[in-house]
Amino acid sequence: MNIPSKQNGEKTFPIKENLFIELKVDEQILLKIPITIQEVYQINIVIQDLIKRENSKREIDPILNPSLTKSANTEAHLINAVKNKVIENIDKEHFGVNEICKLLGVNRMHLHRCFKSTIGISTLNYIQKIRIEKAKKLLLKKDDQIREVAFLVGFSDPCYFTRVFSRHVGMSPTEFVKNNNS
Repeated sequence: MNIPSKQNGEKTFPIKENLFIELKVDEQILLKIPITIQEVYQINIVIQDLIKRENSKREIDPILNPSLTKSANTEAHLINAVKNKVIENIDKEHFGVNEICKLLGVNRMHLHRCFKSTIGISTLNYIQKIRIEKAKKLLLKKDDQIREVAFLVGFSDPCYFTRVFSRHVGMSPTEFVKNNNS
C-alpha cells in the first residue's frame, strides 16, 4: 500500500486507477465498489483503531480471557489463586497481602504490579472487594447484623468495616440493607 506524503501540511495520495473493494460471501463476489487510495488509507486507520481497542479490552481483564499470552495466563492464575486464598481465609482479620505473598511464594511488589496492570486496582483493594462482596450477601440475610457480618468477613472494627463498605458500595451497610430488602 502506498503511504501518503505531506505537501503544504496536507496529506496527498498517489493516484491509482481501478481500485475496488470486493464484498464476498462464500467465495462469490456480491459487490465490486470503486475506491480511492485516500479511502483505503482511512479504512486502514479505522481498522487499526478497532484492533487496538479490541486488544486493550482483552488486556483489561485477563481473567475473562486467560489464554491471550503466557504472561496474561500466569497473571490470571495468580489473581485466581489470590481470590481463592482470600475466600478460604475471609474471616481472619489479619489475613492480608503479606500472608498471601507468603502462601503463594511471590514478592509483594510483583503481586501489586500484577494487580495494577491487569485489573487496575491494588491487591489490598482487591481483597477488600472480595470481603465486601461476601458482606453484601450476608447482609441480605435477615438474621445477620452489621457487627456480625463485619466479623464474619475479617473486620474486627465495625466502624472501619462501614467506612470500607461505603467506599466500595457507595452507601453504608444500613442503607444497603434498606435499599435491597424493600
